[in-house]
Amino acid sequence: MSFRNRAPYVLWSVAVLGTVGLLAFGEIAGRTSRNKTFSGTATVGDGESRFSISIEPVSFGVNSVANKYKLLEISIENGSTTPLTLSSDQDRFEALVNGQAIPALLSLQRADSTLWNSFSTAARKDLAYPLRVGPATAGRSTVPEYLSIFVFLPADRMSEMPTEFRYTIASLRTTVTLRKPPATRA
Repeated sequence: MSFRNRAPYVLWSVAVLGTVGLLAFGEIAGRTSRNKTFSGTATVGDGESRFSISIEPVSFGVNSVANKYKLLEISIENGSTTPLTLSSDQDRFEALVNGQAIPALLSLQRADSTLWNSFSTAARKDLAYPLRVGPATAGRSTVPEYLSIFVFLPADRMSEMPTEFRYTIASLRTTVTLRKPPATRA
């Protein structure tokens, strides 16, 4: 068989192998990057409270609540034997994006009651801004109290991943700045 007679088979083989190659790369595509973690601390009574946020960049970029909000979970570890008092009316949470402070909603119930009412009772209980973070348990060693709270950032203003967060807690009369840890040299 001459090359001319084999040409259609060669072209077909190259096309099939190219397609299989592209599919194979699609299956091994993904990210090796890690979550972005932001943290900060504040003095509460006789101890320290730690605040942290962990964001997976791809999920944060593509997921939203009702195409309106980016849901952000803040983990709080109260190491003080004094409860940490919170207030959705007086506290404030902001994300810093491109140098701009973007305020979050602490009370979705008040700001978007239609969306709030569309959630199940269990979801509303989890998403409601709490009144306090309980005190650490004192004993031979102090056991911190842990609580996760949720805030809602406007999705249309989140053009990029935030570079830091600012959490103003009225009862402490302070603003906790949550930042990424400094880069370490290898």
